[in-house]
Amino acid sequence: MIRSKKVGFLLIALGLLVPLAAAASDSGSCIVSMSATLDSVVLNPGIAGEEPVTPTPTTITLVGDEGKLKGTVSITPAGAGPFTSVSITFSGISFGTFADCASGSIAGSPDPLTVEIPFEEEDEDDDTEEITAGSPVTLEIEFEAEDGLESDGAGCFTGTFVSDPSDAFEAELEDDAGEEEDLELSGAVGNLSDPTFDLDVNGDGTPDYTITTDGSTEFDDPLTGFGDLGDGDLVKVEVVVQPDGTLLATEVELLFDDDGEGGATGRIACVVESSPASSIDLVFAASSPDHPFPATTLQVNITDDTKYKVNKGNINTSGFVFDRDNLSPAQRLTAAGTPVSGGDPPQVDASKLILKLQMVDGMVVDGSVNASTGTFQLIITSASDVLLTEPLTVKVFPMTKFVGRLRNINNLNTTDTYRVTGLLMKSSSDGTLTFLAKKVKKQKLVPAP
Repeated sequence: MIRSKKVGFLLIALGLLVPLAAAASDSGSCIVSMSATLDSVVLNPGIAGEEPVTPTPTTITLVGDEGKLKGTVSITPAGAGPFTSVSITFSGISFGTFADCASGSIAGSPDPLTVEIPFEEEDEDDDTEEITAGSPVTLEIEFEAEDGLESDGAGCFTGTFVSDPSDAFEAELEDDAGEEEDLELSGAVGNLSDPTFDLDVNGDGTPDYTITTDGSTEFDDPLTGFGDLGDGDLVKVEVVVQPDGTLLATEVELLFDDDGEGGATGRIACVVESSPASSIDLVFAASSPDHPFPATTLQVNITDDTKYKVNKGNINTSGFVFDRDNLSPAQRLTAAGTPVSGGDPPQVDASKLILKLQMVDGMVVDGSVNASTGTFQLIITSASDVLLTEPLTVKVFPMTKFVGRLRNINNLNTTDTYRVTGLLMKSSSDGTLTFLAKKVKKQKLVPAP
């Protein structure tokens, strides 16, 4: 039995066996979406001025994606760039919130809001976007609520922007919208009308999104198509925001497997046995950022029939493995399965374990940066340090995004704190626990009060 002494104090409780409560608590900031009108969009080249461009549609909806909000619109630049930044004026700003903080919608303030968002510089290994003057391209906008909104002091964020929220926004131009990553939403199905259905992510019975399906939408087993969805089904949906603002589902699966009765998303506190594992204990907290864990655990029983899946997005997971023999404390996953009646402690028999993206904050170990292997060591400073007691190996790839005035691994230092988003997996060759980085961001220095 392998157990972390640092989590031995955790109590057993049943509260997070409620699926939608688990989904909501994983929001990180209570903000589930941002909607606004785009009054003005101006691409700023490094050499000459550019007239405002009209986006299609003229409104944008940014939806939750692992701790950030993301949305896209189509624009047609008059020139081919290169463009260094985009200046945007938003108006009619509102935020949708998870029910555990506030129901419904809160207004953004100030309104209108104008920000200039720099385009991240391309790494030498990145493909250069080919922009043709007079041809439409996709403008992708991201917003991190924790960096851009003021806190209410009780664990949630208000609709009031910080004095300069520019750093909370990121923007990219994509000449191929098909290269964008899918966004992930979880909730209850309602108002089924082929090919669309509503999704209630708050658990309050009110639809939050309308999801569109088409012939390319993948329905995961046991679902075979739209007709297998039922009112009230708990589902996870991967969606792409279309130029007209609609949400097109690329994949639909039952959130907690075919019985839909229980399950949860959390991080592994300990692994019981190891080769093979017989069960794991999950602890629960919002993953973005890496929040402290409340006193709640769930025992997840594992059998030979348990299936394993990695929500890898565009992360290169070759050479790394996620299965019964390669589970580790601190991994964030969804346990899908059937609750054990009368289980003490609360238990779920897992039919599927799904490894998911997570965030950690930390500082680089002196002398650990190795550009040739694309690795460095990180001392964890956020809540998961109770589960990761040793410096963590981080591996970057050509597709890893460096933000916060970073270009690549060589810009890292030992004095700043970095937030890394990615997957925590073990090497298939030697079992080394490694954080596969999707994004590395330099954290802003917060002045002392």
